[in-house]
Amino acid sequence: MSWFVLFSQPEARRARLGAGRRSRLTVIALILLCSACGSPDRASRPDQRQSPGAPNSRVLLEREIPALLNQGNDTEAARSLATINPSTLGASLWGHYALLRARLAERAGEPALALRQLDDPRLLARQELLRPALQLPLRRLRANVQAQLENYAAAAREHILIHPLLSNGTQRQTNHERLWQLLMRMPRQQLAEEYAEARAGEYQGWLALALLNKDPLSEPGHKRQWFEEAWKQTWPFHPALSHLPADLRVL
Repeated sequence: MSWFVLFSQPEARRARLGAGRRSRLTVIALILLCSACGSPDRASRPDQRQSPGAPNSRVLLEREIPALLNQGNDTEAARSLATINPSTLGASLWGHYALLRARLAERAGEPALALRQLDDPRLLARQELLRPALQLPLRRLRANVQAQLENYAAAAREHILIHPLLSNGTQRQTNHERLWQLLMRMPRQQLAEEYAEARAGEYQGWLALALLNKDPLSEPGHKRQWFEEAWKQTWPFHPALSHLPADLRVL
């Protein structure tokens, strides 16, 4: 009897799924191990001098581990990341380290674990000090995992923070479309609650537009009038005016 017969397709599929699950659990375990490494007090100082091993850490964090992720070798990427002591890293490398941990968790199907990496106080304390080229993927990943967790309001706020980091009109238009899609997933009641709690500013302007768009009783002509006479006067410099989402252009 052939091996193909002995090892039937359902059994082969279960074996592949089991191997995939073991690989995923290995990645998650290594991420958690990374999270326990290093001294928070030492790692929280963004101007700390790096140890003699830092050059090797730089190569790992900026080149080798991202290359492993691009090749789909998440387990080896997680193993390499676990060799790095984050207490030896300065602000920029610590940002790369946190980003890679979060990417691994998200790719392992664990958005809550990814968000925990991105919300690490050591990262949040220094995030504004990082170069825009590093802030951008951190914020994009945070927006993605918040959306996966159905935290649409938090994801939308993250896209507002992403907007000034973008360099051209096409990127900004895409960012606004994604922001708008998140707002449209929120029930009107939640939009109203967010609007009441928001401070006057860009986020509140977006919420006002979302509430207008979701008003089931307002006619298109009334919506257009309110947009022109009320919304534009309240938020005359709102970024949405430059890159209006597609389904608002009819206004």
